[in-house]
Amino acid sequence: MIAFGASDMTKAYVGSTEVSKAYLGNELVWGGSSPVLPYDAEVEYLRNTGLTQYINTGVIGGAGLRVVTTFTSRQSVRDKWAIASYNNNARIYVVYQYPANRFGGGYGNYFSGTAAMTVGTKVNLDVEYTSAKQILKVNGTSYSWNKNSFTGTVTNPLYLFGRSGGLSSFLCDIGRTQIYMNGELIRDYIPVRKNGVGYMYDTLDGELHGNDGTGSFTIGPDVS
Repeated sequence: MIAFGASDMTKAYVGSTEVSKAYLGNELVWGGSSPVLPYDAEVEYLRNTGLTQYINTGVIGGAGLRVVTTFTSRQSVRDKWAIASYNNNARIYVVYQYPANRFGGGYGNYFSGTAAMTVGTKVNLDVEYTSAKQILKVNGTSYSWNKNSFTGTVTNPLYLFGRSGGLSSFLCDIGRTQIYMNGELIRDYIPVRKNGVGYMYDTLDGELHGNDGTGSFTIGPDVS
């Protein structure tokens, strides 16, 4: 069976008439020349304007977790989070600014960073957790930290635009974000706008995921 993503479209012929078809989630949609999607446009990023916005991914981090995203820091500040979870002294810090203008990490305990985090510069991040290490790739350059002993259990889910267990976020842009567990893609977020409001659209569940905090996201330019 051939599976199609939300943006995929194929052509079929019924008699002599060409008909467009697309898959939205698990639903086969027949219609005109483009798929039916629950948003107005894909955008380049969402930005957390008031530092109180976040999206709860529902994903519990640990060995086997991998997060691939595009990210731009908009603020130089020490000890703040853009994608992370924390509870009972157990940490999963995917995007962590520590010290200012550096990418740190966290797997059990936290790690001071060496990779530069430059305000206003978009980077491609690929962050992976094995049984022994947290591996951070910034535009393909790899950095790693050995896993520290956990003194607690990770039970809080990862947040986008902050940290569960105490938001402590910093101003940043987050673009398309894919989350894997043990090699399986479990979240595929695309930043979009709908009626002037910013959301992350998950191509896997076909749902719009909005701000779980207060205020609203700033919406980046439309993807051309």
